[in-house]
Amino acid sequence: MNDNTPAFAKDFKILLKELTLASSGRSKAQKKDTTTAPPNEGKSLNISKIKKAVLGLDIFKYSKAPQTNIKYLQFAFDLIVLCTRECCKLVEPSLFRKIEFNENFKHTGDGALIVFDTPLEALVFNCYFTYFLHLINSQILLERLILALSASTDTLSEKALEKKHRIIVRSVITYDEAFEYEGVAATGAGKYFGKSVTNCARLLSKDSLNRFLIDESTQEHFFNLFHGIENIPSYDVATIAHIRSEHTGSTPGDALISNLFKPILSEFHKRHNSFIQCHARQLDEMSAKKDQLSAFNTEVKVIFSSNEMLHITKDILLQYLSPSDAKFNSDLLIKKNNNLPDYLLITVGNLNTQGLADSRPVMAPSL
Repeated sequence: MNDNTPAFAKDFKILLKELTLASSGRSKAQKKDTTTAPPNEGKSLNISKIKKAVLGLDIFKYSKAPQTNIKYLQFAFDLIVLCTRECCKLVEPSLFRKIEFNENFKHTGDGALIVFDTPLEALVFNCYFTYFLHLINSQILLERLILALSASTDTLSEKALEKKHRIIVRSVITYDEAFEYEGVAATGAGKYFGKSVTNCARLLSKDSLNRFLIDESTQEHFFNLFHGIENIPSYDVATIAHIRSEHTGSTPGDALISNLFKPILSEFHKRHNSFIQCHARQLDEMSAKKDQLSAFNTEVKVIFSSNEMLHITKDILLQYLSPSDAKFNSDLLIKKNNNLPDYLLITVGNLNTQGLADSRPVMAPSL
């Protein structure tokens, strides 16, 4: 049993009391209750309902990977999540300063579910995740990790050098009701249940490539707050903070710092890191079990300053090494001669709809 056992035991007693009272109420519905209220009356299970955004990440063809390589694949995924988490807290404090990732993260075996307050945090996290995924795939971050994934055995082979394995991750953001339940097995994002979580998993199952899908509620959220996801690149951090504070009822705080949301009038070469383009293309409804899901195929382009982000990445990784290990391995973390451009363009998702189950893009009517 884990640390949630006391909470579960309390809920178990409350549930039994509720069931007892419900059964008694049905048999004595016409009788006036003159008994003294029991101690637990007025209490209910420790379940709260709230609207949450869920980012689903799924490793493409995870189940088909050789069993000898699963450990490398799992380590690579965890490494990307770790770098993304630490980077977001460091360079996007206005969005992530209050988020407890350990409480909102759940492994799914071949990916993860991460719960956020709004779709904006999920979108930004996904952009940084894709950046670090690119560093792994291009062998800039831990160069030999991709070679290990490409090998058919634990030992690196010449074949691995010829055809390198790339990690492909598809992603989904949903925004809907979620129930928070502190049960016996509820840890991290596992304590969240409801439409936002189930719809995220169902949309992930509909994709067979590396797309980035958002549900209709997420699209509506971006439209109501930012006039559509397409206009996200037009906002600076101060405006974003003001809009979010009005939406959530919280104060903007003093941490008006952002790596991506720069003043709109900044010159392109001085912006360093920023959103470039966001597109969302509506799809036909998709059937999942007995439900119909509305989704948008999304593509987001973000530009990152190579030198700045590599310094941040190296600093994050060195935190997890002892001084002696760091001195010995620091040059192995980041590939020196990487031929990176000054600014690296990263694309999250794509607008290709081929292979997307039960769906096709909704085309504008002919005039």
